[in-house]
Amino acid sequence: RTSGDGTAKVLVTDLDETMWSGIVGDDGADGIAYRAEGRGFRHFLYQTLLRRLKDEGVLLAAVTKNDPEVALVPFQQGEMVLQRADFVAFLASWNAKSSQIQSLAQQLNLGLDAFVFVDDNPVELAEVARELPAVHAVQFPDSERGIAELLHHLTAMFRRTQVTAEDRERTALYQRRLEGLVPSDAAGADIAAFLRELDMSLTIVDRSTGDRTRAVQLLNKTNQFNLNGIRLTDQEVGEILADGGSLFTATLADRTGSHGGILAAILDREGVLTSMVMSSRVFQRRLEYAFVPWLPAQGRPPKRARYVATERNTPTRRFL
Repeated sequence: RTSGDGTAKVLVTDLDETMWSGIVGDDGADGIAYRAEGRGFRHFLYQTLLRRLKDEGVLLAAVTKNDPEVALVPFQQGEMVLQRADFVAFLASWNAKSSQIQSLAQQLNLGLDAFVFVDDNPVELAEVARELPAVHAVQFPDSERGIAELLHHLTAMFRRTQVTAEDRERTALYQRRLEGLVPSDAAGADIAAFLRELDMSLTIVDRSTGDRTRAVQLLNKTNQFNLNGIRLTDQEVGEILADGGSLFTATLADRTGSHGGILAAILDREGVLTSMVMSSRVFQRRLEYAFVPWLPAQGRPPKRARYVATERNTPTRRFL
């Protein structure tokens, strides 16, 4: 399969940082990029190839960790090369991507060796590779340098020597077959072994004094892993700290390098966890399971957390 023999039939793609640059749940529709310029250029090229493949009879499917109404927003604007109608299936949920792909394969009545999965996140790729080894998992490049190689690789795997009228109608035919498909709730693979291999290092810092610029930025930008959606200005954070509260931040590094500041949490003087946010860039790393148990071991452990459900913070609810 790795030689690119043209036998692949279904391309399953991630959305955030793959179909476009940015994370729609945090950045909003206006904060993502997919046009033929700037940081959206390689995503524009990727979409252009996928549209050509679709026109040649390749089935496209989107599988994303998100709420459906959020994931669909960029397509509703109608400005991208690809539209919702170009996909035979659009599966947005918080369930394992391997379970979604397996369910899709059963519904399509196609073997898993006909599937190619593209994602920017190595953790998601590892989860699918461990659970569904027949699927060819391909990483979306994080820079312009790798996009030509990706496009060449995908073109080879989906090579068609002849395109028929039936090929051009294949997406519509399968869409009718798959009408009503819902995301699978299967658990998916245990990726603990892969995470251990990453050699992750979470560094937690007390930012109750000193620079808190990145923490305030995270508090006001993060939507999905956000305890309650409350936005705070730098002045408001300063007032909480001056009143006896605490601010903790965390950075992540692993064998691939540094991911920078990825977490911020505020405890007020009464010991209430009033804010906790984590960057969507490090979902699936299970960092929340390291940070939250660390808090009670400190001098002033939290007594409770101020959780409020929002339209986008499903990952926080699932963690709690």
